[in-house]
Amino acid sequence: MDLIYDAVWSTSKPVNSNPCGKVVVAWSCRNLIAFSTGYRKLEVSEEQNPSSANGQNERSQITNGINILDPDCPWDVSSFSSGHEGLIQTLTWDGTGSRLLSTDLVGVCKLWAMKNHMVNDWECICTIDVGEGERLVAISWIDTGIKNLFSLSEDPQHSFMHKNLSDRFKTNRSKPPLVEIGGMRAKDGWVAISETGLICVTTIKPEVQVTRKCLAQVRTRVAVADLAFTSKGKVIVVANDGEPCSAVQFFRVSLSGGPGTDDCQIQSDPLPCLFPHSPTEPKNYPDYRVKNIQFLSKHSGEALLVCTTGPFGSCIKRWEMRKETIQLHERFQQEITHPRGGNYSVYEWTKVNTYDDPARIVCLCLPRIPIPKVDISPMNNLLTYPASILLVQYDDDRLQMLNCVGLIPSGSFRTKMKPSADSELGTAHKRARFSVASYNAGCLGAICYSPCCCCMVGITMAGDIRLLKLHHLGDSMGGTQLKRSLTDLLLYSLLTGWEWWDVLMAAHIGTPPDTLEAVSRQFTDEFRIQDIPQQHIRLSRFRAIKASLFRCMKDGAGQAVDCYVCQLLVAIAAAFRSLLKSSHTAAEQLAKISSTLDLEVDKVLQVLDTKELSLDSTTALSMFPLVQWLTDLAMFVVVAFTSQQNKESAPGVSLIRDTNTLGALREMLVLIRLWGQSTPAVLPSITPSADKNESLALLFKILTKIWLLSRQASSDEPDIHVDDRLAAPLIPNSTSLQNMQIGNLSRGVSGKAVSGTIRPSVYQFGSQPVAHQYHQTFHPFASAIFPMPADGSHVMDIVRRVYLDKSPETKLKQCTRCNCVSLVEGISDHAAARAWDQRWMRACVCGGSWRKLPYKEQQTVVAAATTTSSSSSNATAPVSVSGQ
Repeated sequence: MDLIYDAVWSTSKPVNSNPCGKVVVAWSCRNLIAFSTGYRKLEVSEEQNPSSANGQNERSQITNGINILDPDCPWDVSSFSSGHEGLIQTLTWDGTGSRLLSTDLVGVCKLWAMKNHMVNDWECICTIDVGEGERLVAISWIDTGIKNLFSLSEDPQHSFMHKNLSDRFKTNRSKPPLVEIGGMRAKDGWVAISETGLICVTTIKPEVQVTRKCLAQVRTRVAVADLAFTSKGKVIVVANDGEPCSAVQFFRVSLSGGPGTDDCQIQSDPLPCLFPHSPTEPKNYPDYRVKNIQFLSKHSGEALLVCTTGPFGSCIKRWEMRKETIQLHERFQQEITHPRGGNYSVYEWTKVNTYDDPARIVCLCLPRIPIPKVDISPMNNLLTYPASILLVQYDDDRLQMLNCVGLIPSGSFRTKMKPSADSELGTAHKRARFSVASYNAGCLGAICYSPCCCCMVGITMAGDIRLLKLHHLGDSMGGTQLKRSLTDLLLYSLLTGWEWWDVLMAAHIGTPPDTLEAVSRQFTDEFRIQDIPQQHIRLSRFRAIKASLFRCMKDGAGQAVDCYVCQLLVAIAAAFRSLLKSSHTAAEQLAKISSTLDLEVDKVLQVLDTKELSLDSTTALSMFPLVQWLTDLAMFVVVAFTSQQNKESAPGVSLIRDTNTLGALREMLVLIRLWGQSTPAVLPSITPSADKNESLALLFKILTKIWLLSRQASSDEPDIHVDDRLAAPLIPNSTSLQNMQIGNLSRGVSGKAVSGTIRPSVYQFGSQPVAHQYHQTFHPFASAIFPMPADGSHVMDIVRRVYLDKSPETKLKQCTRCNCVSLVEGISDHAAARAWDQRWMRACVCGGSWRKLPYKEQQTVVAAATTTSSSSSNATAPVSVSGQ
């Protein structure tokens, strides 16, 4: 286990060693970390008040706040007041990772959601008093019933490859515990257990409704509890009162809707209980109390961890529900005749393993990725990603790793915070000063696994963050099993839609230099053997994963840009095809374009039925910025072919070898030429001094030759050659191509090349490191890719491809991955333009999430953009894309 970075609130020494009181943390499948800071006072800016005096943001102090951040950029944290009167006890993400549920000491639940899909702008949807003054000791969202179970490849060489990822990762279809009327869809809500033994079921649609019932015959105190869901739609509840020598009780809860209504009916049945410690055990456990109870799997209640703490340390025991045979007495065997013999079978809890430690448990976390039930032998098959490792934080500043099956120690990490040395990942503006006593010896008050269990985040008692990366255990020679496991996790993320940032960190930081390339190659090979329909469905996400792998490689920035270009090209092509007449004839006409090998665009139009591909002038003009981008991209391909085709890492080189991409781009040029015949204003500007029709025809001719060469790539001597002089009219002077800046591909923790020993970084919330403010440039041509630098000098909308308004009142949003910006609100009222804007409402072109650009930072953006425009006036102006 290696420390990646620390993120702190203040560089000064805190007065109180535990200023928060209680901290909690949760990591969503969308790669967002939510954590609370309790009583600690945080200074936040009032970003929602753009009309403040003199345009300055006011600052206020909040307590009991909720903080949400992207772990790739921990300095960009969004903090807001929760409004809870009591301390926040739990934070729980829903299955989509877009909604957050918070609870406090008095049982009040608040549901939070993003405004306009902005990761730094949250609003409270509803506030529900579920506990009615009682603390909720356990809470969980209602299970949806459908999960893809992760499983590792049996053979590291992976001799057998599945053609469908659904066959590779089996789907566990179980019955939801509570369904809507007339179907099998799970209701939207959550289940909670109160400290007096009440089970509380909350549903929020069509209206908020809370149903409560006692678990047992009488209400008793519950100190710790946990929930699990079975495949038959039952809820298994485990509870304990926290007293010495008390039993751990189990209940099977059935949830059902009322006949013809939305009412919820609860039925609770007791199950066999267990005692954590027995007097017959070799070791005595006097006055040991149950500290924590957790099911090993949330979709099965057959395995359990019981953690007890006493005056001599702590104890962790693993229990399993097993079927045991009871041998009847001889006298009863003679009097009772059983059809299956004289043996009876019952289910009872059996202790499997025990782990004792002289320190006391502070908190623990289990792997969250769903896996099938595995056999405990051989044990070495489990010591791999998503390493079935239980993480336990003890009060002696030690984070212990235990195997979930055998409770075998697999390593430990000292959480004591030390002064950080110079970091390779970037340093803060002001070096933070640490003291061992100031943070309660660095003890983590809450810990949580990442979605794919490759990383772990911990929150100190002072509310600071520590992010650690887990080592790959039980690896073979050359890291073969490590690369295979990382590839399996990327495939699982491709299927389920989970974010893969933690997998990227595991492959990028502290691994051999060839790990990323090997993982990328295996991932590509696995994707290519998938069924063609499956490839089309997941193509966009596949390219996003590939781009993230490339951007972490030493010379992969150019190929990452090509992946982003292909994503946008495919999206534009799909949008243009949707504008045509919805008939089979239009699809047949588009298919003819790829089957026609003519070099002249007019000859291609002669074999087509242009009536099926025509478009009205208003719709065509609303798409003009995208039309201009397509021709810019075609120019980019031509320049890359004529000047950089021998440079493997140069941007555009992978495009000239991609037949499908070139074919789609060629098809778009045909549509542009056709629409330009009826609407000349839609024709793009290619060469300022040349005729638009002639330039477009020449561009189509050259691109067609490159496309034909890519189709004949397997041939030793292709029949078609492209003369560089043919492209001379389009490119009069290669030096006239502007050296345009693109989005920062090295932004964030994962964007910096790291080799050798990991040197932890120290970041401060709200202060961007200097090392992450630089950007890259590519020549030739970049206006078709990301024409905005990474230091805030943004001039163009990444989605609409129009220049941004320099008015400070313009509302902007910024991508958390590539740092590009876009308008929050659309600029066109046309239906086609609105549909295109909604296509990128949830995510950027690169697949990253949007963040609301603060008002003060937006003013800085405008000023920097003006400076950049004036400094680049001496260079040749780029192709203008107006927003009219």
